[in-house]
This record gives sequence, structure tokens and C-alpha cells, in this order.
Amino acid sequence: MAEKSQKGHIRRQTGFPRSFLIVAMVVGLIVGAVVILNAKNIISFPSIPGLSGLIQEQNKPRTQRQTGNVNAPRYTETVKGKDATHGASVKTTLKNGIDVYLIVPPGNNATYAEVGEFRQLPTSPDQLPLYTDFGYGINATFKINGSNTLNEPAYLVFDFSKGGVLKKLQKKNRGINRCDYSTVYFIPGVCAALLKVSAENTLNPRYSAVSSGQGADRQLPVLPLYSYYLGFDDLLIVRVDRNSIIIPQPLTKELAVDLINSTFQDYPIEHEASEAMDILRYFRIQINDQRILANIVQKFQPRDFKQLYAASYIFDLSQKAGTEAVKNEMSKKYEIHIQNMLDEFYKDAISDNSLRAIKGNANLKRAYDAKIKGSARKSLQAVNKVVSNLNNKFYSPDKVMPVIEGAAILLGKNSRSLSKGNILLGFTRVLGVSTDILQDSDGDRQAFEAGIESSWGNVVASAQARYNEILAKPNPTAAELLEAAQIAETILQLDKNIVDELLDRARKQAIEDVKNTKKDDVSFDRAVAACELLGGSPSECRTDELEEKLIPKQDYSQCINVDDYFSTEIEGVYQCRYCWFIADNDNKVTKEACDAATGRQECDELLKSLEAKDCLYINDK
Repeated sequence: MAEKSQKGHIRRQTGFPRSFLIVAMVVGLIVGAVVILNAKNIISFPSIPGLSGLIQEQNKPRTQRQTGNVNAPRYTETVKGKDATHGASVKTTLKNGIDVYLIVPPGNNATYAEVGEFRQLPTSPDQLPLYTDFGYGINATFKINGSNTLNEPAYLVFDFSKGGVLKKLQKKNRGINRCDYSTVYFIPGVCAALLKVSAENTLNPRYSAVSSGQGADRQLPVLPLYSYYLGFDDLLIVRVDRNSIIIPQPLTKELAVDLINSTFQDYPIEHEASEAMDILRYFRIQINDQRILANIVQKFQPRDFKQLYAASYIFDLSQKAGTEAVKNEMSKKYEIHIQNMLDEFYKDAISDNSLRAIKGNANLKRAYDAKIKGSARKSLQAVNKVVSNLNNKFYSPDKVMPVIEGAAILLGKNSRSLSKGNILLGFTRVLGVSTDILQDSDGDRQAFEAGIESSWGNVVASAQARYNEILAKPNPTAAELLEAAQIAETILQLDKNIVDELLDRARKQAIEDVKNTKKDDVSFDRAVAACELLGGSPSECRTDELEEKLIPKQDYSQCINVDDYFSTEIEGVYQCRYCWFIADNDNKVTKEACDAATGRQECDELLKSLEAKDCLYINDK
């Protein structure tokens, strides 16, 4: 029981003041960091007193692991969907009280997005058993134009903080806020750069997410899903790029070992391999199976920080336990792929694609802060190229602000960042990163630092010119007013009242746009989306009367993979082994036809024979 001393210090049972404990903790962390960075070999968890116990206690599950039900369980009544033509943020609350957000960025090829909670585990009895601490999982589904994959990933956020973290993040910016996961502007990788989250902190130490995959020879592995970390353990953020089942899990070593064994087989996987490598590194799991180790080394190709920081551990494993062929392959890949990753960041940073430019600059900034070899040189090249493009009017007016935003992040001039650094951020993790991927050239870093002020002056001048251009227009659009507010707040650092006035004008203009646009006009849905984003009410944005016109809820779903071919009618939906056909009133898919379609080719033929608009081939893995 804590009690107050006469001086007001909160004392624990040990009698030490809280301030003493914090100082002791910080000193311990600094000493630990020095030891780690100078270690030749990677340190394992058991060698650090008390840390392994902390991790086990954090992740202690409330339930035993269970197997799923082959009868493809449908949703509970918790189903939410939205038009996603211009991006969407869909929120639902699970039965256990956890808030879930599905964010589809603007400019995507999705026209509808939906989330629904399962009644039972959506896996088959012969798949990996899973925990049910956080329910049975979410089904994230989309209607996608011309593809079954999103051209930009969506993000699914499980908020275990009951909204506490969201309130903190919403204070960052009032306009376009890359950290606010209740809006379409959310980009976790960019937010991590803004919050100054270390590049090596890539995994939530408490939570993970898994999904049923599609493997070779009809195997059905359960795979870990690619996640992002913003320094808040109460947020689990998952990448979603197609119709997906997402099942949140406590991150335990027992589950981690099974997921790694399940991932590194002969399956056509991509992002799942990055997550598995991250989990492998986090738990310091040893690989004794030469086949699995060879498969991991073969898949190693750093395209992001997850794989980059897993590299040192995988390199260590390959050199200690691998065959000569594995050792040689890893040694050849190690340096080359790191530079290839930086090249990709650079290409994104100088792109005229808005999302790519912002993401690329944010990645370069995080790489630079982590002193990754070659990052200073690439950062200098990127900012020089962007400034040259801005001066030469290379970007169209609607692309200027995203480029400026990216440059501001790279130059470290986004001074209204929420976080000033958290000295306890790495307390629940031990990294053991090899120092040979760090130690960026001092000369390159000095050159970049020297060029920041002159480069920033050019960026601010371009921002000021765009700001003046917008305000000089007699009738700027809502989107342009929002852009001006963002420039005023994040680049020009103008008075708060000016920013608020611009945001208010943008909201009023968006409401007027909805009123003055006919429902059948091609710009109507864009006006509605802008109105919603700028805080207009459902009646002002006329979304309440449009709600019934959206695609009906539960009209399509992710295919549930099971071992046996089967057909069942559930709420009007007939299921096949590889695909689900969604029947409409004009062209029913019969139970007999579904029964007969016992393979991928036959399902394809059945689909071709149908003309109904709402018959969708959902799963094509």
C-alpha cells in the first residue's frame, strides 16, 4: 500500500521515493544500453535479471488456447460499414469493450469497407490453437475495383486503452493528423517518425494478430500479421491489404514458436515473413531445423525496419548453425539489401505520389536518426532533389503540400511533434542490434546537417507561396482550405486563431458543397467525404439519408479456409472451398452449383457463368 511521506513523496513498500526509483530505472537502462551496443553476440532474455519475468507477466493469457470451428462462424451483430470511395474510417466496439478502427486511406481502389466480429474462432480444428482473451477476431472486408488487393494498405487498430491514447494523439494537429487513427489521414509509419519512435522498436511487446493463410498442397497455416508500433503498448496496429480475418492474440513465446514454424515453410508469403522475423528476434528463438533456417535466409530481403533489425539476429543464427551455403548467402545479402532498402525510401521520397512521398521521407528520417549506414547520404540526396523540384514547379498544386510535409519530417522541422522522446520506451524489449548496420558516415551526417537550414528556407518559401495562392482564390474549395490550415499550423507556425478560422471556413464550405451538388453528380460523394472529414454532422453532410443506399451489410465476406470441400447456406450465402458466391435477388447461386464446384477451376467456371452484379470472387490466394 503506497503512503505519503511528510514531504509529499509517494513511497512504495520499500520506502524509496518515487523519484529515486525513476532515476534508478533510467540509470539501469543507460547501463543496459551501453552493454548491448558493445556486445559482440546478441544477448538473450534469460541473461537479464527480472526482464523475462516482466514479459511473461505482461503477456499472461487469461484463456487456454483453443481450436476453431469448421462451420465457418458468421458475425455477431457488431457489423459496421462505410462508403470508402474517398477513404473511410470505420469504428466498431467489440463485445469485450475493445474499440476497433479500420482506416482506408484516400486514393485507394476500395469503394466500400466493413468490419464485423466473429461468434467463434474462424479457423478449422486442425489449425493452430489460439487464445480467445480478446474475442474471436474481426473480419475486414472491402469491395475493390478491378482487383482483390488494395493498392495502398489499410490499417486495423485495436485500442486497448479505452480511448486514452487516441485523445493524446488527437492533440498533435487539428487538420491533417497522421497520428489520429479515427480519420483517413492516419499513416502509422509516418506517425512513428513524428513521435520519434526509434526505428528498431518495431513490435508491440504485448499483443499480436494472426490470420489463416493459404499454403501449398492445401495446407492452411496460421500466420502472424504485419504490425506497426507507435510506442504505445495499448495499441495493436495491423496492416490489411485485402479481405482479411484478423484475430488479436496475447504475444507469448509458446504461440510465437508455433507461428514461426507455421510461417517458414513452403508458403507464398510476404509481409507475414517480416512479422515472423520480428517475433523471432524479439523472443531470441533458436532455429535448429536447417531447412527452416535456410528458408528464412532465402526470404531475407530488408524492405523495412522490421527485417533490417531482424537481420543481425538472423545473421548470427546463420553463422552459428547454418550450412556453408546458408552462411555464404546471408553474408552476401546482408549489406546489399540494406542499401537497396534505402534506395526504395529515396525513390518514394522524391515521388510525386502523395502517400509515397510522405512515407519515404518519414522512413529516411527514422533511418537517419538510427544512424543506419548510408542513410545520411540518401537523406541529403532526397532533400536536395525535393527542393530542386519545388523550385522548378515540378509538382502540380495539389501535390505540393504532401511533398512539403514529407520534407518537413525529413528535415526534423515538424516542431509540433507530440512526443519529445520516452526514455522508458525500450524497457520491455532488448534489441542486441549489430553495430555494423549503424555507424553512418560522420562526413555525410555533417553535410546533411549543414544543408538543413538552407533547405528548410526553400521548403517554407514554397509553402508560403502555396498558402498565398489558396487564399487569393475567390472561392477556394474545402480541400484547399484544409490544405491552407495544415500549412499554417505545421509549416508556417501561424497563430492558433488563424488555423481555427481556416478549419471553420473549410467545414462550412464542405457543407455548402454537399447542399449545392446533385446526388447523381460525380463530385457528390467527394463532397460528402470532405464534409464528414471536416466535422460536419450526419444531417449537414446528408450521410444519414444516404446510409440505406450503401452496400448492404454482410453482403460479402472473407472465404473461410477449411480442409474439406463443403457447402452450407448461412444467411443466404453459399460457401465453396475456395470461394464464396454472394447471391442477389435476380440470380441465385444454387446450393447444387456450389456443391459441384469442388476446386478453384470449377469455382472460376461457375463465376463466369453468372451475371449478377453482387456475385464476387472473394478469395484468390
